Amino acid sequence: MEFVSDLVIIFDAEMRLEHINPFGLDVLGYSSVDEVIGMSVVDLVHPDDLGGAVVSMARVLDVNATIRGRPAIVRIRRADGTYLRVEANGGPGTTEGGAVTRIVITARPTHDADVHERLMNLLTTAAPSEKSFELVPSFGLWRQPNLLSAVFVLDDDGIPLAFGSPELVALGELDDPDAPWASAVASGVERYCAADELPPAARARAVGQGVTQIRVSPVFDSLHRINAVVVMAHHERSSLPADRTTLEFAWMAMQKMVTVLDMALTWRFQATELRRAAATDPLTGLANRAGFWSRYNPVSSDASTGSVAVLCVDLDLFKPVNDSYGHGVGDALLMEVADRLRHIVRPVDLVARVGGDEFTVVAHDLEAAQVTTIADRIVHELCQPFTISGHEIRIGASVGVAISPRDCFDAELLLNAADRALYEAKNTGRSRWVEASSHRPRGPAAR
Repeated sequence: MEFVSDLVIIFDAEMRLEHINPFGLDVLGYSSVDEVIGMSVVDLVHPDDLGGAVVSMARVLDVNATIRGRPAIVRIRRADGTYLRVEANGGPGTTEGGAVTRIVITARPTHDADVHERLMNLLTTAAPSEKSFELVPSFGLWRQPNLLSAVFVLDDDGIPLAFGSPELVALGELDDPDAPWASAVASGVERYCAADELPPAARARAVGQGVTQIRVSPVFDSLHRINAVVVMAHHERSSLPADRTTLEFAWMAMQKMVTVLDMALTWRFQATELRRAAATDPLTGLANRAGFWSRYNPVSSDASTGSVAVLCVDLDLFKPVNDSYGHGVGDALLMEVADRLRHIVRPVDLVARVGGDEFTVVAHDLEAAQVTTIADRIVHELCQPFTISGHEIRIGASVGVAISPRDCFDAELLLNAADRALYEAKNTGRSRWVEASSHRPRGPAAR
């Protein structure tokens, strides 16, 4: 009991403390047994938990009691006046003359449960993933406080993040080829290494931070990519031996961090997929109406015009396709239309399907002549025949165009202007495009 990492407290029949083990002294912040000998349970237990604790201890003192004890969560007062949550259980220690004279209480801090509770709260409230990743090293530090713990992970945009012991964070990011975990990321295999086995640049950094031994475990995401690693390391100030055995002994702490990080990564993947599905048209894979503006992320350059152009596209003669060939052919046609639109615009531009046969394109940082070229190409390409299930199908497209400087850009106003221009294009003969500012029909059918 002197060496276990649980609190062991012995009370006498008056519920006064007779003994506490070294771990108990350390975790409660006392320097010697003399400071706590004689303390009453009233002095140690939080007032809100005291009633239940006294009832439980009285049951232990009752030699005729037939109900065994069960673990209970109580708060125990530390030397500094704060409280530590523990899961406690107890039983009779010694008996004299048919009476119980001592109660032995064993208690384990609820650190893991507390952090798990915080983790689940973050996950279920859709907090940023980074908040979950921050908690992972604490599981390792709790189980192995004499070692360093850290987690390295890529965020949703592929940006490397690092959390945990500063000495490890200073050694490099997840995508750093000189970092001590580079080979584990490349191979997907857990790695042990001593600081003096590292390449010169990495070795110098590790030695400079006082790191002597490193253990790295890669964590795969739901697509079997290595987007994260957990790391434990020995530091020169640690009282533990500076060898591989020390890190092997920390297997439970390592396993716990890997499990928790895997949970956080899985939850992030599922949340990302749900958001993506909610904002994506399942037929074409384009953004849908809900995800239209949320996916638009304009990127300007020094040479940009600082403009935003919206092109509303409505297919001509699409309904007869469904009526003549069935919805299967109609769906295949929509997928072909989406594919043509993708090839017309740049990868940075946005193409969305916002209705049955309605599409919208957003392009930015283009000259007016370039927007004209895109509108011409859309009308031209969608007027070309499609071959679907052996049928040659001809449709067309009417397009409304609206352009706005970015500094006075209003998404709804611009979209409404393009939409009005679209209806003007349809009302003036179809298979053409109209710009909102000019109100002149343009395109093959208008020439």
